Amino acid sequence: MQTPLVNAESHAQRYALFLYANCIALGSALLLLGHVLCRRNSKLYGHQKPRAFLGTIRLASCLVLTCIAALQWSLRPELEPFTSLLTFIYASILSGLALAFASWARAFTIHLNIILGIQTAVYFYRDIYPLTTFTKHPVDNEGALLWVKIALLFTAGILVPLMEPQPYIPVDPSNPMPPNEEQTASILSLYVFSFLDGLIYSAYAKSKRKEEFAYEDLPPLADYSHAEYLKKRSFHNVDEFSGAPKRHLFFGLLKTFRFRLVIAFVYMLLCVPADYLGPLGINRLLAYVESPADAMVRPWVWVVTIFLGAGLACLLNEAYVSTMYIVMIEAEAILVSLVFEHALRIRVKASPSSASDTPSESDDKQDSKPDSSNLIGRINNLIATDAIMAANKGKDILRIALYAPASFVLGTYFLYQILVAFVGLGLMLLLTPVPGLVAKLTRSAKIQQLKETDARVQKVTETMNVLRMIKLFGWMAFSEREVDEKRERELVWVARAQLLNVFNVIIGKVLPTISMLATYAAGVMKQPLTPSIVFSSIAVFDSLGFKVRVFLFYLNNTITGKVSLDRINSFLNETELLDVFNAPHPDNPERGDVIGFHNATFTWANDGADQRQFKLRVDDLVFRPGINIITGPSASGKSSLLMALLGEMHFIANSDSDSWFHLPRTPGVAYCDQTSWILNDTIRANILFGQPLDEERYRKVLHQCALEPDLNLWEAGDLSEVGERGLTLSGGQQARVALARAVYSSAQILLFDDVLAALDVHTSLWIVRKCLTGDLMAGRTVVLVTHNVDIVAPIANYHVQMRNGTVWEQSATEPSNTYIDIPAELSPEKPEGEAEVKAEVGGKLIVSEEVAIGHVSWKAMKPYFIALVGNRTLLLPLAYACCLFGAHSATALQKYYLGVKWSASIMLVALVFTCLDSILFMFGAIRGSRAVHKSLMASVLQTTLRWLDTTPVSRIIARCTADVSALDGMLPGMFKDTMNVSSLMLVELASIVLVVPQLLVFGLFVAVCGYYVGQIYLSAQLGVKRHVSNAKVSCSGAAVGGLVSVRAYAAQQSFISQNLTRLDNYSRTIRPYENLMNWCSARLDILGGCFEAALAAYMVYFSSYGAAEIGFCLAQAAAFSNQILWFVYSANEFELAGPNICQRIQAYVEADKEPAPTESGKPPAYWPASGDLRVENLSARYSVDGPKVLEGVSFRIRSGERVGVVGRTGSGKSSLTLSLLRCIPTEGTVYFDGLPTTGINLDALRGNLTIIPQMPELLNATLRRNLDPFEQHDDQTLNDALRAAGLFSLQEGSEEPQRFTLDSNIAAGGGNMSVGERQIVALARALVRKSKVLILDEDYKTDAIIQKTLRTEVSKDTTLLIIAHRLQLVLDSGRLVEFGTPKELIGKENGKLRALIDESADRDLLVAQANGI
Repeated sequence: MQTPLVNAESHAQRYALFLYANCIALGSALLLLGHVLCRRNSKLYGHQKPRAFLGTIRLASCLVLTCIAALQWSLRPELEPFTSLLTFIYASILSGLALAFASWARAFTIHLNIILGIQTAVYFYRDIYPLTTFTKHPVDNEGALLWVKIALLFTAGILVPLMEPQPYIPVDPSNPMPPNEEQTASILSLYVFSFLDGLIYSAYAKSKRKEEFAYEDLPPLADYSHAEYLKKRSFHNVDEFSGAPKRHLFFGLLKTFRFRLVIAFVYMLLCVPADYLGPLGINRLLAYVESPADAMVRPWVWVVTIFLGAGLACLLNEAYVSTMYIVMIEAEAILVSLVFEHALRIRVKASPSSASDTPSESDDKQDSKPDSSNLIGRINNLIATDAIMAANKGKDILRIALYAPASFVLGTYFLYQILVAFVGLGLMLLLTPVPGLVAKLTRSAKIQQLKETDARVQKVTETMNVLRMIKLFGWMAFSEREVDEKRERELVWVARAQLLNVFNVIIGKVLPTISMLATYAAGVMKQPLTPSIVFSSIAVFDSLGFKVRVFLFYLNNTITGKVSLDRINSFLNETELLDVFNAPHPDNPERGDVIGFHNATFTWANDGADQRQFKLRVDDLVFRPGINIITGPSASGKSSLLMALLGEMHFIANSDSDSWFHLPRTPGVAYCDQTSWILNDTIRANILFGQPLDEERYRKVLHQCALEPDLNLWEAGDLSEVGERGLTLSGGQQARVALARAVYSSAQILLFDDVLAALDVHTSLWIVRKCLTGDLMAGRTVVLVTHNVDIVAPIANYHVQMRNGTVWEQSATEPSNTYIDIPAELSPEKPEGEAEVKAEVGGKLIVSEEVAIGHVSWKAMKPYFIALVGNRTLLLPLAYACCLFGAHSATALQKYYLGVKWSASIMLVALVFTCLDSILFMFGAIRGSRAVHKSLMASVLQTTLRWLDTTPVSRIIARCTADVSALDGMLPGMFKDTMNVSSLMLVELASIVLVVPQLLVFGLFVAVCGYYVGQIYLSAQLGVKRHVSNAKVSCSGAAVGGLVSVRAYAAQQSFISQNLTRLDNYSRTIRPYENLMNWCSARLDILGGCFEAALAAYMVYFSSYGAAEIGFCLAQAAAFSNQILWFVYSANEFELAGPNICQRIQAYVEADKEPAPTESGKPPAYWPASGDLRVENLSARYSVDGPKVLEGVSFRIRSGERVGVVGRTGSGKSSLTLSLLRCIPTEGTVYFDGLPTTGINLDALRGNLTIIPQMPELLNATLRRNLDPFEQHDDQTLNDALRAAGLFSLQEGSEEPQRFTLDSNIAAGGGNMSVGERQIVALARALVRKSKVLILDEDYKTDAIIQKTLRTEVSKDTTLLIIAHRLQLVLDSGRLVEFGTPKELIGKENGKLRALIDESADRDLLVAQANGI
């Protein structure tokens, strides 16, 4: 009775196949015809050879299938074999055409894949699906021939399409680029990331050979990820200036990436059911073991399902991650470009930081010049941090919106199907407020910790920025104490946050366990708890618990990303723009080339409510062709006049008059700031500034700007790199390079803001005589702000005097053409203390951070581990290991003993061990972090000036902030994760082996394979990550630091192009770096799936274990498989980050140091009683093995004497002051009040000997804190010092709101003060210290006020040593050549001092003063 039914079913299926074949052939032919008619001729790019090889295999398979079909039709001439023959003939023809016509291949291949894919599916349903059941049989009874046909169809219809490389279709057909391997990879290669094999194995091989992985070894960037293309594709959605609607930035990004987000949505949607294939396989497999007679599906199907549960979920997840990585990288590039281009439009305001230790008026906008430091810091933070955080942390929004809710719903449904109980889930929902409360407390603690961290980072940054001043003033111990206090307050909250994290971990373990036990307790009332129910539900509960933790993790990340995106959005919408981007001022074309103002008022901000801000008022001013000079006292508005002319200030038109200002841009404008803006490039690149090289003009510029002698200092000449912010150049060299840039440019209008300020008198004379009146200035208009009136006035055509923000006086002058004689040639200006240590080889700076190739030695971690374990070396590690293994062993036992009573008891034991190991590690980590930070800060504060010369401040700050923060959280977290996962893997593998000893070898094999994959991954990651770090350096910092100059030169587009290029370089490195983890994950997850499937197959088919043992082992195997990836990831991340961080810190801890304070070095209590200074045979070097910069200097200065030190540039004046303070290695003896300084502690020596440098360093704090950083004096003393120094007299005539008080905020570096005001504050600080010896380095702009203070306010018993161009001590080439009174030295024929005075513009005045003494 069964045969007719089978025959009827077979007949129906064969008829269905006949219909399928005809429909496919007809439909495919019609589609192909339509495609051909509508086809565009386009060139195909990509891998042609693999495509041809696979096409040949497909053609051969189709031909064989055709032959088989022909044979079957000849043996059985029926309709079904005939239709099969026609289908395979059609497929063979398409295969041949695809090989013959490359330009048509894509169309043929698509239709061919459809035909063969459906044929394969039909045969699978007819002949393979029945084999998965106990009740059905294959329809076709063709013996071996059937399997040959299925194999050929699978090869041609499944394997070849999966393995065939995709054609490269450029986004811009007119400009195809070299394709990335990912663009031409096959479908299979894309999903298992095998297109990275070449990169990974190349990096691994080079690592083994100790060779560096070069940037050129990275694959090219995909054309759709190029920044220029991304800008065209996205700016109309996100940038209002490109036509985007006014809305939050999020919606613009959402529209830009809508297609990729849809693809990611599909992957995430498919990933949800794939996650539960494993539990489903375990449930059905154990049900088969429990009752084989009731099974309808063969057990090998569930074994395959277990494998697919790991493999398919992994591939879908990695596909989602890879898609979102592309979104992340492209979004980051878009955000950086957007912020950078918007930064080029904003106004640089003059405002100090609002952060201060003492509450004060934050909008005291003094002076005439903007302070860009805080705004620059904000922009750099947006580019370097917020753009990355917004893109990286916000990329997983789909996991929150879709994955977690869908997984929870599906998991709940699964549990209900097998347990018929919602009790546990309801209990979990009821207990949800508990982790919410802990999360709230954790968040509060974290916020407070971040506040304390910010306070420490601010203090460290402030300290590092003025580290030279701290060392010169002997404040090392005070600064270290202040930083330590901030650090201790921070660590208190670090401990609290970590303790709350311990509670969070405990709750994460308790809640799922309670929920599971409650569910079992309720379920047992309705049905018996069989192993198939228990162990599959355990897998689901574990999965749900994991997803809850993942949800909270990604929710926190998304919130962080939103905060960063909101900050960027706020910057784009709320930052004040230049007037030209808001409401451009009316311009009259008839003004032509007029440069000037009429009835104009300017402020630094467009804020009419703020009456305290500085205002510039110009009634009528028109500059003349030639040299226009602007003079006036400090803070009178000289620099602001140039800023207003450039459009940097807010223009307020007078409503009842014709108000205007005009600067013609067509002839070109060049600008030189008072603080020279130098690019991190070569000297030549700084001068050319994107202009083509005109050798003759370039040589003239070098000569006229007095740069030729300086270039001889470097082996590479003008091709020498100058470093960050011109690190290798002195202040005078920086000023002359910036001047040379302006002179070389083709601009006809040159604006100079006191370019002579940083130059000595000889160089200033050279610039005036050779440059400002040279042939390159012919026909150009120069507007020059200057204090050197005597030098510049003879060449001026127009003179403008400023006072209190207005034009006080203006007049045309006639150049007198009377010049002071200048030397025939100049000596190179060597920045004393820097010239020797900053030498260059081949133009490259040799001062660079050491980078090891390959793996960093674990020896670098030794100091950290010693600090972590403390004095009891073995006690803490042993106790921690016992608790760790105890917790994991108890967790494994909890699964083995299924009884509720036993499970609850074991759970308590596991929780106790978990608490103990977490608390032990927490206190050890805090102890280690505290010790390393203390040694680091002590070392940096005690280091030598030579070391500071060779190490950029930004790098020191990074060590003391970012790396220390990593020691607080990231590094111990990674170490704990590594230890936790590795011990968990050992316990899980041991528990499996105890039940099934035969699997020990296979388990070890899987572990070894995982280790091998991890090592390959780590080697590749090490090489690529270094390029990622290097590529992060962008031109944005330099451009943002010189916004005014960039806009003045109209160089915005050039910097935008550079920024796009560097973004491409960064994207090219970060894309493979992010994919490396996907490559590793795919292999390890598939490896884990193989382990689970092999274990299941062995225990079902080759052993006699019961369902309970099989369930336990499968649960442990699933956990073990999941841990393989996390072990490799955590171990490799720790190996990658840990030694590198510790190595960088240890290098600073071991840096050269100055002598530490000793008990014997403390001077007597009465010392110093006088300012007596005696120097005997003093010699000095800048390094132990360097040349002498001082040699055999001897002199005696009695207490209360005023002594001047003069000499040409490089003669050793500053070296003398550093020698007196023991800042450089010295020979000989210096006696201070009778005691040799070599035996006195440095803090005591420098605390009683004060130096006022040429460019004083000020803190970003209140004026009170700048005068008295450690709060040792009252306000009366501080105000008296300010009055004595002349600050109050300097501010006479200023409006009350614009005057400085003790509560006024000072911007970073004193940016909201003029240079003269900064020097007066430095003098007031020296008066507060009441030192017996006072050293003034170089002449001051506010010379009259300073000299009055020195004559009347400095104590008569205070010795004054002045680096100046007057008085009595003359140095030359590091030797003392003259010593005497000014009258004696001026009277010497051919004397050194007389020669200097004869070259000075103040010759007559100086001679009169000397003779009057």
